[in-house]
Amino acid sequence: MATNEFFAKICDIEAIINNSSKAFTGGKSGELFVEYVENENICLTNGVLTNCVANQSSGFGLRSYLGDKFSYIHSSDLSEDSVKNAVKESEIASRFYGESICHGGKIVRQNIDQNLYPSDKFIASLSLQDKIDFLHKLEAKVREKSQNVQTVTSRLVSSWQVVLGAKNNGVTVGD
Repeated sequence: MATNEFFAKICDIEAIINNSSKAFTGGKSGELFVEYVENENICLTNGVLTNCVANQSSGFGLRSYLGDKFSYIHSSDLSEDSVKNAVKESEIASRFYGESICHGGKIVRQNIDQNLYPSDKFIASLSLQDKIDFLHKLEAKVREKSQNVQTVTSRLVSSWQVVLGAKNNGVTVGD
């Protein structure tokens, strides 16, 4: 699945890109970074499930430059309103301490969005029970190797991330 197609399922990515481009005028340059991450951590100790955590996070960062001055604003809210607020905040921030953030302009999109990896998320490809069964099998293999083994702790950790970057020169890339 292409990056833009993925983000289109969870937010209005076109509106986010277009609104963020309003931060880049008056000789200012910068970029937008959008991210979605899923993590999972499962731990068994001596056959007992001792930890099972899954989480998801997403957000964006808006950075702009003017000469040697820069500003950065970020949010975990991937809504159009949140991006509009970030652009407004960037205008306010540019008035203090000589920090420069941008507003205005439009990104002309050049999609360099290729499907480099399988679209299936590993985290969701196996059930929780399958993952726990795998850890039990792993423990059994360790205990087969020696009768002296007293404690076996096994852990399955996975992370899946999608990122999109848009520069004010119109280049959009994703992974």
